[in-house]
Amino acid sequence: MNELINILKDCGLTESEAKVYLAILSKSGNAKDISKRSNIPYTKIHNILSSLERKSLIVSSNGRPKIYYVKENGIEEYKSMIKEEIDKKFDKLKQLLKRNFEKSSIWIIKGKEEIASKICEMLLSSKREVKIAIPETSKWLIEKIAPILITVKNQGIKINILTSDNDVSKIFMDISKVKTRDIMFGGGIIVDNSEIIILIDELDNNMAIWANNPSLVNIANSYFDFLWLTSK
Repeated sequence: MNELINILKDCGLTESEAKVYLAILSKSGNAKDISKRSNIPYTKIHNILSSLERKSLIVSSNGRPKIYYVKENGIEEYKSMIKEEIDKKFDKLKQLLKRNFEKSSIWIIKGKEEIASKICEMLLSSKREVKIAIPETSKWLIEKIAPILITVKNQGIKINILTSDNDVSKIFMDISKVKTRDIMFGGGIIVDNSEIIILIDELDNNMAIWANNPSLVNIANSYFDFLWLTSK
């Protein structure tokens, strides 16, 4: 009996729950009977019986007094419940580990084709929201990303575009929410508040910085939101 109690404890039951479960396994009965056979005080027995019912290990009748029985396939159901709880805990653990210990990256990307390719990849991977700032110096991007943005919009993803060019505004007004401002210093794209590209147009040397560093992403996101609120 002690070995069975220890095994049930290893499976997540308290010692009192294990004793009550084994008492019911040997013979069904009402709370008073089970209290006597398990040597659990009657003042505690109802809470323990309720706990075992929640764990799908026992069932009770509708009459008065209630009669408690071991549930058929209850062990398998309880096993599935434990497995589901463990899976959830490990999923949460992985998310926390990823959030706190995953190394972030910063890349320099050169050339219009390479920049456009990375931006299209980011847009197609978006799940919730895209924020885009297109200054006049980056108008070359429009024909590259316009078809992708239509696909993104059709997937129900929120798109906000900020530009300093009214012609750009007209192109995208049917695809997304667009605001304009007179002056923009640089441009870029933020996807799901998890990765960014900052566009650097220096003469004809097109460059961009891609990053998923949380601090950089948060700074870029806060700056975009400020510009968005102060634009028309």
